[in-house]
Amino acid sequence: MASIIGFLNKDGVLFPCSSYGHISRADEIVETFNMRKKGQYALGEDILLKNGWICIRITDVYKSIYDDEKNILFITPKQQEFFEKHKADFNERQLAHIESLLKDFGILYKYHQREKGE
Repeated sequence: MASIIGFLNKDGVLFPCSSYGHISRADEIVETFNMRKKGQYALGEDILLKNGWICIRITDVYKSIYDDEKNILFITPKQQEFFEKHKADFNERQLAHIESLLKDFGILYKYHQREKGE
């Protein structure tokens, strides 16, 4: 089974891409949603991450800690629901990163309740 790969927005909607297509996919998303770029050299991926999106690659899952105003970017309930719903679709490396992210920025207890069928 193929793992989930792409960008997860704050509403829990996945924008999939190929294994090596994150940079171009991020640029497409930024352009599609007319997201503002801060700074001359801002990368599309950085813009998404600073707006609360989560990057899901075959080897890891990561997000930005802070937005541009230095507010902590917590995992949204919709993103958490996506992780819970698709837990079986992630590989072991991705799951380890998700676990770490939820520990620091989400509701890890809820995630484990689902795992136990509670």
